[in-house]
Amino acid sequence: MTALLAFFIVLNSLASEQTGANLHSGTGSFVRAFSSSGGIGNAGNKTASNAIDLEESTPKYIVNGPDEKQDLSQKSTGPDDVDDRQRIIDRQEDDFQRFLQEAKRLHSVKPIADVSGEVAFDVLNRLPSEAPYMTEGLRQIILNAAPTLRRPGYSMRLTVWASMPSKTAWLKAVTIATALRGEVNVLLKEAGVSTPIEAVGQAWISSTEKRPSVSVVMQKLKMN
Repeated sequence: MTALLAFFIVLNSLASEQTGANLHSGTGSFVRAFSSSGGIGNAGNKTASNAIDLEESTPKYIVNGPDEKQDLSQKSTGPDDVDDRQRIIDRQEDDFQRFLQEAKRLHSVKPIADVSGEVAFDVLNRLPSEAPYMTEGLRQIILNAAPTLRRPGYSMRLTVWASMPSKTAWLKAVTIATALRGEVNVLLKEAGVSTPIEAVGQAWISSTEKRPSVSVVMQKLKMN
């Protein structure tokens, strides 16, 4: 059985279609052969107390030909074209849902409030080459915005603009934004503001307009 499986994998690797549908269809017999076995337990070679239920076959995935467009509204029977009423899954949608579930498991998230209005203050002077990155102009902007941040329904976001559209420059902008957020939070705490702010590093979007070093964006949020 192992030799036959290896032979099938070699044949599949030489096939012109490499979407995985052939491998999924061909390994169905091997899945059914081991459908009655349980998972391996922690104690020796004994099976686990809670065996893995393999009675339900693996769901099929919609696979289109090179000249076909995917239409999820029409009924499809999977890659083997056999109408056996098994569950069919859109692979991209399934992968996206798995990603969302994993992100939800690892991180606590909450919806972002809608913004009813915002204003941006740009700092055109260069930031220092090393920490601390707070300039006098940026300090004045933060202190002038502190009274507004004390009111409910307002937030602040710092955007550090990368010097050029490259990965290295973007990573440097993200690093500076992280350090600058800590400096601004300390300054706001001294001014009596406890609301945390956001900070991002981003590539400049214009090729004609002068690029600021950092932008301070004040946002007014829609209150529910």
